[in-house]
Amino acid sequence: MTLKRKNLSKRKKMLSLMFSTLVLCGATVSEGKLYLVAVKTANEDWAGTDASVYIRIRGSEGGPIERQIKGDFEKDKTSIIDVNDYDIGKVTGMEIKRDKSGLAPGWKLEKITIQVQGAIDSIFNYNKWLPKNKWTTLTLSCPSGFKINKDKGYCDVEDIDECKQSPPICVYPAECYNTAGSYYCQCPPGYVKKANSNNECEDVDDCKQGQPCDPVTSKSCENTPGDYKCICKDGYQNSNPKNCINIDECSSGNDTCNKSVSTCKDVGGTFFCVCKEGYTQGANNKICQPVKCGALSVPSRSNLTPPRCAQLDSNVFGDKCVMTCKDGYVLDDIQHGTLTCSKSGGWEGNMGTCNPVQCPALPAIANGNIYPSYCTTTGESYTHMCTYTCSSGYQLAGLGTRRCLKDKSWSGVTPTCSLIVSKPWIECPANIRKVLAPGQDTAVVSAEWKLPISNLQEITVNPPEISKNYPFPPGTTKVDWTVSNSAGTASCSMYVTISDEEPPKVISCPSDIYETSDAPKSVSWIEPTFNDNVKVIKVESQYKSGHVFQFVPTKVEYRAFDAEGNTAKCEFTVTLKLPDCHDPDGPFGGSKTCSKVGHTSSFCQIQCPSGSNLYKQPPDVYFWQCRNGVWSPSATIPDCVVSSKKDPNKPCEEGRIEMDVTVFFKKELHCAKCPTGMYQSSNTNCSPCPAGTYNDQQGHRQCTQKCPVGTSSLPGARSAVYCRSLCPPGRFSSDGLGPNCLNCPPDTYQHKAQQTDCIACPNGTSTIAPGSSSLNDCGAKPKVSMAQQEVTINEKETVSLDCFAREKPTPTFTWKFLRNIPLAFLGKMSQGSLKDANGAVIGSRLTITGATVENTGSYECTASNTHGIDTGLSKLTVKPVINYPEGSGA
Repeated sequence: MTLKRKNLSKRKKMLSLMFSTLVLCGATVSEGKLYLVAVKTANEDWAGTDASVYIRIRGSEGGPIERQIKGDFEKDKTSIIDVNDYDIGKVTGMEIKRDKSGLAPGWKLEKITIQVQGAIDSIFNYNKWLPKNKWTTLTLSCPSGFKINKDKGYCDVEDIDECKQSPPICVYPAECYNTAGSYYCQCPPGYVKKANSNNECEDVDDCKQGQPCDPVTSKSCENTPGDYKCICKDGYQNSNPKNCINIDECSSGNDTCNKSVSTCKDVGGTFFCVCKEGYTQGANNKICQPVKCGALSVPSRSNLTPPRCAQLDSNVFGDKCVMTCKDGYVLDDIQHGTLTCSKSGGWEGNMGTCNPVQCPALPAIANGNIYPSYCTTTGESYTHMCTYTCSSGYQLAGLGTRRCLKDKSWSGVTPTCSLIVSKPWIECPANIRKVLAPGQDTAVVSAEWKLPISNLQEITVNPPEISKNYPFPPGTTKVDWTVSNSAGTASCSMYVTISDEEPPKVISCPSDIYETSDAPKSVSWIEPTFNDNVKVIKVESQYKSGHVFQFVPTKVEYRAFDAEGNTAKCEFTVTLKLPDCHDPDGPFGGSKTCSKVGHTSSFCQIQCPSGSNLYKQPPDVYFWQCRNGVWSPSATIPDCVVSSKKDPNKPCEEGRIEMDVTVFFKKELHCAKCPTGMYQSSNTNCSPCPAGTYNDQQGHRQCTQKCPVGTSSLPGARSAVYCRSLCPPGRFSSDGLGPNCLNCPPDTYQHKAQQTDCIACPNGTSTIAPGSSSLNDCGAKPKVSMAQQEVTINEKETVSLDCFAREKPTPTFTWKFLRNIPLAFLGKMSQGSLKDANGAVIGSRLTITGATVENTGSYECTASNTHGIDTGLSKLTVKPVINYPEGSGA
């Protein structure tokens, strides 16, 4: 860190004041001196020290002064320490030492600066880590401009060459000469020292020495450093700095004469211009000015070009001025309109006059007049107006005045006088409210119907099909009536609100369901069906067919809603309980003895006749047991089959298989016949007869007996009794056989016989009744969309209205015009099918050829199939086309 000069300067001043005070008090100061020691620690991590620090200062008059110094010897800090001691003269050297005391005794010293009153600063640069407990000698250096006296060893004054200072100490043109400890300035020839100055020279003024320049050709003398020069008069130039000669401006081309209107003539020291005809001498005869013409006044209804023509002192000899007429005016003579400034200063030519243009005569107006009357004979001139008025009982339609324009046309258009017509008004009857009759989906309000009151007879209604016999649907229908004439239009509205208070009806609802199971079970039923006089919009239920029920009676509720919020509900209960232990089937050809233990447990002991054993009795099983309705080891006890112990040296005879039998807790290999309903499929196995066949005797190798036509059996049938009728298409059962076949639920179908379930209809489709047997029974109510909601055409034009519905089965389309107008008054109407790229019908088009005004109204498109009906409306407006006879003036 740089030593803070400001603080040191203050310290020096205090030191000087202290010494002065001592002198004034008569004290002796030669025996004592103040040394300011500035210690700078390096700017480096851990450079500071906590150790004790000692210094020795040596001087030209003695020493050393040895002291312990104390200060803030921390990183990048400078500590200034006062050392008061005897006078050792000028500082010539110093030493420093630190011990190893403190927490951080290491120290990197940057430098030490010692200042003494009246002496040059002594600088000791080090910038190293100081060793411990060792005196280190520091090397002396001097401030800039000083050097160490080789003989005395302290910083001394260095000789300065003042002539090399910047800026120079001698002012130009004086020259500087350095001397030992000083300098001097010397003036060059022609200059003398400036009064009261040692470093400045001044010039001798030659212009004051007589009259060096010729007063005829020169206008002044100008002194220059060491010399002079003559300043020439206008028209003269220097041949050398001290002599002036004449300039011939005409020969050199430096004259100001315009050669086209004058010639140049040279005279001593100047020139003048000789002017040609039409021009006069200007200032100092050095320019020729054209003769001027006076400013022109702008004639009425005209313009002058260029603009200078109407300005003072702006028109000179030869200038032309042209007059042009403003828009809406015309010059009286094509030879007039141009003036030229003459050499005499007057204008030559004829200005002329601008007259207004004339608009043609206006045609007369029917049932009115035009003023002034000559507007219809000779017309009127530019800016003037003609006024229209109507006869009594008529009113003016359009602007009542027309002005003659600059292009000889009339402003605006011809107004008309039309018969005064009263403004129409209409007042609608009160709104109508009615409740639908039972079983009806629309209502006729003829008893409540009233027509509006108006000052006009012809009243139009919108929708146009609305009348007192119109079947209004549930909801609110807005009816607008309108009357109009040439004076304007008036309209009013009435609202017909039809309420539906009849709730939906339950068509079918399942009875309470009771089922048994040994675990929670999925229970299915045929979904209930509902109907409504208008439409069922949704059916809600907290449970659906197929829901898994627990062993708690559960109430199932279906609720149907119509658009008015009326509801109907279907309720039934599903009860699921654990099954009782009923006696198991079998054994066929044997007997069993069963006993119950409570409602959910039973035991059966099995007895087969002598010479028979249970078919493939499970090992170590000696009785059948039931818990919670489930028999083990199987739900059915196997048949008792004829068996005998096998000869180990012979195979079993045909129709018998090898079978293990337990006799008195010992396993024996027997040859046994296959049970009824089965056949021998290998030496060790019997298989059930395939479906549709049966065996009523033991020991067969094949099932050759078949069920009658139209019936079938489950695998393993043991007699014709097991042959049952097939469930036909559209019906199903748990095994596909009758007699307890169920109809396929709504929205499903089954196209095959002997099936255990039904197929769901594709998304968005449904069936109209249970028991559907074909995919074609799945369909959807048509949804009509109209390509055109509102269409406007002109009378006698042809228009097509398109109606689309893509649902299956393909809908049938019909069109109906909702106004009761005889066909003779209407355009020709024809209906055609709209088909897609595959040829399938997707809509219908109604084409009206040569439409009449009576065709205005709503056209209803109805799409219907086996699943329902939907309608859409297109509104057609036919505008009349009025063809006025020629010459009618319309």
